[in-house]
Amino acid sequence: MQAFLAAVREACSPTLWSRGVQLQRAGMVLGQLRRGDALEVRVGTPGGRNMPFTVSLFIDAQDWSCDCDGPVDDDSDACAHVAAAAIALRHGGTSDAAPSATPPPGVAVPRRPPAVKTLAYLAYDWRRQGHALALQRLCIRDGSPPQPIASLSAPTGVALRPLDHAVERALRGYASGPLPPGLAAAALAAMQNSDAVRLDGRPIAVGPARPNRQLRLSRRPEGLWVQAVGRGGASERFVNGVVRLGNSLHAEVPVALPPAQLEALQRGQLVPPAQLGKFREQLLPRLQAALPLAGAEEALPPEVAVPLRLQVETFGSDEPQGAPLDGFWTRTSLTYAPVGAAACAQLEGDELIYLHGPYPRRDRPAEAHLRAQAEALGLRFGPRQLFLGAAALAMADALRQHDLGGPAALAASATFASTAQLQPQIDYRQGALEVHFELPAVAGGVAAGRASAEAVLRAWSCNSPLVQLLDGRFVPQPQAFLVQHGELLRDLLAARQEKGALPPAARRVAAQLFDDLAQPLPADLAPLLAAFGKDGKLQAVALAPPLAALLRPYQQDGVNWLAALRDAQLGGLLADDMGLGKTLQTLCCFLPGKKTLVVAPTSVLHNWAAELQRFRPELRVHLYHGSRRALQPQSDVTLTTYGVMRLDAESLSAHPWAILVLDEAQNIKNPHSQLARAARRLPAHCRLALCGTPMENKLEELWSHFEFLNPGHLGTLEEFLQRYARPIAAGQAGVAQRLQKQIRPFFLRRKKSEVARDLPPRTEQVMRCVLSAREREVYEGIRAVAVPAILQQLQAGGNVMQALETLLRLRQACTHPLLVPGVQAETSLPSAKLNALCEALGELVEQGHKAIVFSQWTGFLDLIEPALRRLGMAFLRLDGSTRDRQGVVQAFAAADGPPVFLISLKAGGTGLNLIAADHVFLMDPWWNPAVEDQAADRAHRIGQTRPVFVHKVIAQDTVEEKILALQAAKRALVGATLDGLDRAPQLSRDDLAQLLT
Repeated sequence: MQAFLAAVREACSPTLWSRGVQLQRAGMVLGQLRRGDALEVRVGTPGGRNMPFTVSLFIDAQDWSCDCDGPVDDDSDACAHVAAAAIALRHGGTSDAAPSATPPPGVAVPRRPPAVKTLAYLAYDWRRQGHALALQRLCIRDGSPPQPIASLSAPTGVALRPLDHAVERALRGYASGPLPPGLAAAALAAMQNSDAVRLDGRPIAVGPARPNRQLRLSRRPEGLWVQAVGRGGASERFVNGVVRLGNSLHAEVPVALPPAQLEALQRGQLVPPAQLGKFREQLLPRLQAALPLAGAEEALPPEVAVPLRLQVETFGSDEPQGAPLDGFWTRTSLTYAPVGAAACAQLEGDELIYLHGPYPRRDRPAEAHLRAQAEALGLRFGPRQLFLGAAALAMADALRQHDLGGPAALAASATFASTAQLQPQIDYRQGALEVHFELPAVAGGVAAGRASAEAVLRAWSCNSPLVQLLDGRFVPQPQAFLVQHGELLRDLLAARQEKGALPPAARRVAAQLFDDLAQPLPADLAPLLAAFGKDGKLQAVALAPPLAALLRPYQQDGVNWLAALRDAQLGGLLADDMGLGKTLQTLCCFLPGKKTLVVAPTSVLHNWAAELQRFRPELRVHLYHGSRRALQPQSDVTLTTYGVMRLDAESLSAHPWAILVLDEAQNIKNPHSQLARAARRLPAHCRLALCGTPMENKLEELWSHFEFLNPGHLGTLEEFLQRYARPIAAGQAGVAQRLQKQIRPFFLRRKKSEVARDLPPRTEQVMRCVLSAREREVYEGIRAVAVPAILQQLQAGGNVMQALETLLRLRQACTHPLLVPGVQAETSLPSAKLNALCEALGELVEQGHKAIVFSQWTGFLDLIEPALRRLGMAFLRLDGSTRDRQGVVQAFAAADGPPVFLISLKAGGTGLNLIAADHVFLMDPWWNPAVEDQAADRAHRIGQTRPVFVHKVIAQDTVEEKILALQAAKRALVGATLDGLDRAPQLSRDDLAQLLT
């Protein structure tokens, strides 16, 4: 023992040896026990804050170990605990020497430390009980038989180890009997690598837990079969989830996979060859982490080195319609292929698709290198890639230089060789147009050829410099011709009908093209070119003196234009501002004996009859309306409504009309509506549309008008959207100007500020009012409850109807709380708008002015009436229930008539002349400014002599302020096509979201 102590002293630094002396003198050497060749000594720490450390001393071999972190000095091989244990055993647990170092503060050092105790340790004996295992804890002391104990608190003088505490925690207080599977697995996990475990009294090892199933792979003709099966190879299996494998125990635990996946694996799954790469690289590693693998060597093809190559397949042009393209398709891929054999695997993205034969070992650096090479050439992987024109030339050269495309690419490049120029050939016979392009034969071996006009225009649209001839060759496109006449030619081809026939409107375009190309003008096209001319001047129409004297100069110009359309049997859209006399200009063009049909809203039907009686009394007018309606063949002018036109479309179509007029033609702005379809069915030599707002929200409304006026002139709806609407909405420069040029001969629009300079000014004012606390409570209640959910639905692409409903409720709350469904009527319920209106009307009436008050809701008019009565203010009202509309209007216009006129927006927005008023109040603004303009123009029209003030009553800090901003955007929509701008916003989900945020 003396020699062992000397060896320890030599292995310790002075500092560690001194600490060991302190621990021994402080009584920190707690006990010893014999375990085989080792003497285990427990050494505590001052204060007992930590579990005692276990020092193993091998006296004969002069070796030692400690389960602490080890020496703290770099030049030491032994720690202070080893030194303390050796000192205590050498001196028999007593100390008769003076302390060599000052003990730690607060540690009482006994003068004679007690002798080192002999300790016991715990062992664990698993006992068979039927087909299960029970666990017995034994206390082992030298010279004494093992003693069973129930818990760690029972024995004394036992050297407890971390193992013992771990087992105690795993058992969770379980006392006796076979352990449940979960506790058995936890206890075995705590006992791994312990030499204190027995099975029926005999030592046995404890190994790691193992899954209760294994993954078996087997090869089948149709692919790889994958199935999770039970584990075999157990020497003995116990019902509480424990198996014996030879001389070791293991917990058998469920597989750590999601239940659905495990259930599918237990049934078995087939992996087709094409998915084998994905299975091996992605799925199999995850399954192996949870399941042992069986049969992999026999089932999986071995990985071998296979050459990798960049493969480019080329294809000829094969559009669905069979039309030729000036280029070819490529499909680029990375493949693994043995030398001289077909590919055994190919890559799709980063996924390896196994085909057959050997399974290639992935060479990822080579894959990255070839990907970079393909990208440098302009090739992309995945779907087919189209190369047109100059790009096709460049790619054919690249494929040939790098030997990637094979014979197909070389053959394709040979067709891109000619430099000859195409010449347009235009043939017009009996109303049908034929256009193609000729390639003249030139010296040097270039043969003549022909290209279709569609192929030329398609190449021009794709910005391809080449056009494919009918024989497959490619030549440069006629760039100079297309820049000057390409859009005109496209319009003609889009308008062609069956067998190349051109509708009347397109014939005028054809005449223009012949004239531009200085080619002889066909006889039946000459009148069209002469009728409109290049300078836009039209021959004046002779009118009876009384009627001619009534017309202003701009109205005479309008009559001339309408008469030219009538004589050329073309259609036109008269879109003058409200109040410029569209009705008067139109009826000037009616001819006796030429049957004319006028379709108008019911509210203005009698106004048409009155105007015809006043200005054209020589015409026979028939009102086709009512339940007993019948057409009168002898009438010159037949007046009817949109509702009757829709119901009687078949009978009205049976009569050929010389002139067909749609008043307030915005009724057919939806091209898919029954009204629009019924209007297009009516036969007429000349079709006219009167509309102050031909486009309110989107450009397809303009198409609907022109499809009625001159069918086919703007192509099909899809062609119109593709060529005009979508590019304008995207802000593409120049497209709006092209559309203007296309519609200009058939579209006449004058603003009051341009032609009726004698009209007094019109001033728009915004009256902002602050909601009361009660109104704000109603408004914010709607916004807080509905808006967040609506915004979320809009972002997710949900239906906009709920958003429009919420917007409606918010607008009602801005106008008057009682308009909101569910709000209880209160005698003192305030309305900031109503108060502001009454105050303004009081001042205006006192000053001798007359005012019109418009509201979308008749319910708000119901609330305004009693307020005006309380003020003693006389008023009139017009809404959908008013029968004698003209009588009410005349009463208001009278000099002694009431000063206030309450009108619902729907009933009075059109067809009224109310120049007696010089103030207009718009109580509930909406996003479409055209609706408000129509209402304001009831007072600001020809005949008005006083300045007109339009008051927009707005609730401050509400959605109405955002509506004002949206109105400006909607004015830009009209301006995009009619005033020369290049962008046309629409009422979209984003608009609704912006209004509601």
